[in-house]
Amino acid sequence: YISWATASDSVQKVVDICVNGDTIMIGVGIYTELIRSERDNFFLTFIGTDIDSCILDLSIYSPNTECIAISVRHNISLENLNFTTTTNNTNRHKALDLFFSPYPQTINIKNCRFSNLSSCIVAFKTSGEIKENYFYNVGRAVLNTDRPSGENLVIFDNTIIKSKNEAIVCLYGTIRNNWIIMSQGSGIA
Repeated sequence: YISWATASDSVQKVVDICVNGDTIMIGVGIYTELIRSERDNFFLTFIGTDIDSCILDLSIYSPNTECIAISVRHNISLENLNFTTTTNNTNRHKALDLFFSPYPQTINIKNCRFSNLSSCIVAFKTSGEIKENYFYNVGRAVLNTDRPSGENLVIFDNTIIKSKNEAIVCLYGTIRNNWIIMSQGSGIA
């Protein structure tokens, strides 16, 4: 899977064969699979070729079923990806969920778009950066409530429009220069 000509027909297949530190380039397209990785002490990077046309779409799943586009137990970096569903944010769909790991987790999320999801980034005991992302019509943009081993999550330069609950919940972090326009709920908790 080292060229577009030999690219995989599934992101999950690529995740399954990756080694620590690999970068997965995701081409133009609409992807509906749920991606999961339960390895500990591991790091993967996902980079979309274009935020407007590299779409992880959860619309095929029932709004009453919890669906997570990417769920991992390890460090992750995301860039240029568009997470969405055509249903409004009364669904139970999430973009990214970092499950508990016995090792410290780091996330770096940059230049991604999140729309019509109940939760966008759920990351407990996580450090890293969430920057320059766009959130529209979501239940909650970021949920981070536990302190990692001495490092904080930094959330900055994001745009959040029409968040239904608290836009950002971060008990141990730095939050700065975010543009938040609420339809209800509170901006930062």
